[in-house]
Amino acid sequence: MMQLTHIVEDCPICGRPIELASEAVGREVACGHCRGQFVVFEAADGETTTVACGETNLLERADRLLELTAQEADRENEVTQPTAVVAEPRDEVFARLATDLAESGLRVVRAKTAGEAIRHCATYQPTLIVSNLDLPDQSGWLLAGKLRFVDPDVRVWLYQPQSSSYEKGMARFLKVEELLDYGGDLLGLSETIIQLIADKREPNSAPGKSAKLVAA
Repeated sequence: MMQLTHIVEDCPICGRPIELASEAVGREVACGHCRGQFVVFEAADGETTTVACGETNLLERADRLLELTAQEADRENEVTQPTAVVAEPRDEVFARLATDLAESGLRVVRAKTAGEAIRHCATYQPTLIVSNLDLPDQSGWLLAGKLRFVDPDVRVWLYQPQSSSYEKGMARFLKVEELLDYGGDLLGLSETIIQLIADKREPNSAPGKSAKLVAA
């Protein structure tokens, strides 16, 4: 019987598949995509699984990337970098979304509550608000309604596992540009958001340079 020399597992941090040498089992390794730290374990039945080394690593990875993005923007003073506010109380979800948004050229500011998102909107004048519909202090619907008074031009994208026809009507009424159903698939949610950003960029704009979201 041929012994496997490599295994393929999904990174527990960013969700992307990675190929690892079989010798990696039981050791701490880093994802080649997001650089998140995790350990590969082998169960009694021979199957392998991955476990993140800790939520702090997720946030540290996102923080490092956001800091590098801000430093790059500072070096290019002639370029105005578009800002996105991500309203998400869960550390692991924010880390994934923030990492991909920063890599696409956006400056990312975190809000854990709707109240923080409103304050950040007034301070940073973002072009985009990406928010979980289920926030600790109030719903994403109330946040969307308040944002129309703070900045009527800001794009508002809300996400939740599954939307009803009533909620889709609410999104149209409150002028929510995107209502995303992600069904618990964090990787799919992040990829959808990045694809929407790419689709809405001005023609001939490069990520991280002069690219901006097209005005609504």
